Amino acid sequence: MADVLLSTDDLLVIGGPTTIDLQLDYGAKGSRGSQIFLSNGNPNTEGNILDTPIINDLAINTSAADTEEYLYLYQYKYVDAVLAWHPYLKLLPNQFSANYAVAFTAGVGTVTVEIPSVALPTTGAPYSASNFNIQATVSNSSPVAVSVEIGTVTPGDVYTLPLTFRAAQYASSTWSSLNTTKTVYVTISVV
Repeated sequence: MADVLLSTDDLLVIGGPTTIDLQLDYGAKGSRGSQIFLSNGNPNTEGNILDTPIINDLAINTSAADTEEYLYLYQYKYVDAVLAWHPYLKLLPNQFSANYAVAFTAGVGTVTVEIPSVALPTTGAPYSASNFNIQATVSNSSPVAVSVEIGTVTPGDVYTLPLTFRAAQYASSTWSSLNTTKTVYVTISVV
C-alpha cells in the first residue's frame, strides 16, 4: 500500500513502495517450430523419417537413387483430409547455362559438357540424349542458324555429354558455313 505524504482538498501526493520484487516464470513448454528432416527417399515411405513430424514440418529427399523426386522439398500438412508429406518444390532446378568458345570448321564445332555441372548422376539407367533439352545461340554480327546434335553420354567418374553444333551465317544475301571461333551460349535442361 502506498503511503500518503501530503493531502489537501485540491492535492494528494502519494509515495510509492521503496522496493519492487519481480519474479519471472518461464511457463510451460510450447510446441516446437518447424523442423527440417532429411529423408532417404519419399518421406511418406515408412522409416525414412525417424522422428514424429508435426504439421508444417519440412523434409528433403536426399536419395539420389530416387530419380523422380530427388531433392524435392515436402511439407507435412492436411490435404483432402489426409495428413501426409506433400511435394512443395524442387530445390535444384536441373538447368545449366554456360558460354563456350567453339572453333567451327566447315560449319561444324564441338564441345564436351560434364554432366555433374548439369545434374548429379543417379544410379540405375544411364543418361541418354532424350534426357536433355539443349538451346544454343551463336554470338555473331550477322544472323546465324544453328542446330545441336547430342552425342552419346560417356560414363566414368564424371559423365560427359558431347555436343556438335552445325552453324551457317547469313551475309551478303547468302548463307555460308562458319569457319571461325565463335562464342556459343548454351542452356541445358535435364528432363
